[in-house]
Amino acid sequence: MNRRTAFTLAELVTVIVLTTILSAGALAGLRGLGRWRDATAQRRLVADLRHARALAMLTGRRTMVVFDLASQSWRLEQEDQPAEGSFRGSTIIHPQSFQPWVVRLPDIASSLRIASLTNVSGGRIGFAADGLPIDAAGNRPRKSAVITLNNGRLVAVYAGSGFCEVK
Repeated sequence: MNRRTAFTLAELVTVIVLTTILSAGALAGLRGLGRWRDATAQRRLVADLRHARALAMLTGRRTMVVFDLASQSWRLEQEDQPAEGSFRGSTIIHPQSFQPWVVRLPDIASSLRIASLTNVSGGRIGFAADGLPIDAAGNRPRKSAVITLNNGRLVAVYAGSGFCEVK
């Protein structure tokens, strides 16, 4: 008995249809990945601002978040010794990576950009030992700092409290 084994046309069509449906579902999920990465980057920015504030309160030393729009990055700096007047400090070492605390936005979310900084003196948002915002000269700002992202979202640091949030 000589029988050939092969797939029927109906079986081949079924496999092709199922593969197409599964591929379409996977592509739809990947489109949402960009929004998820943008939201993650926004949360990371707020978390780093909140960490800088908490670090200033914990150590009693002023802490700054320094923005570089050209490289779309920010870094955390802390003064070496508590002092008054202009801020002089160095980049904080991240406690997990043991590398300088520098975050490049394109590494987190390729399409998200910092569009502008409003009420941010010299690209720096700082926090004093009491957790309230300061500028690079150590002065208290009268207006809240606003970081505008290219997706229309705003990250605010309120002048009266130092609280940070995405709006």
